[in-house]
Amino acid sequence: MKTLYISDLDGTLLTPDACLSERSTQLLQQLSAEGVLFSCATARSIVSVRSILSRVQMPMPVVLMNGVCIYDMHARQYQHYETIGVQTALQVTEILEQMQVPAFLYTIEGQGLGCFHHRLD
Repeated sequence: MKTLYISDLDGTLLTPDACLSERSTQLLQQLSAEGVLFSCATARSIVSVRSILSRVQMPMPVVLMNGVCIYDMHARQYQHYETIGVQTALQVTEILEQMQVPAFLYTIEGQGLGCFHHRLD
């Protein structure tokens, strides 16, 4: 039986300037070549994760946006993502507007990630 190792990115695997160090890159490449199962789980979206991990082979899918999405870096596609219904999204948006809390709304259509932000102030 193999063990899957999962790491957070920010505050764990990345340097303080949100980069993957050369040493970490080399170690992850070596582990991947040896068949070690490694992935990451992060609050980030694929936009920044793809850039950060561009020099590392990631045969295992990564967990994105605090568990909302599972993304296959090799195939460059979402394997799974959680959604909320339109009515729920409208209700949440209305509550946030009433409370004057700015928020982001993300959509996934096909393999594209859309991000919407409405200034509520």
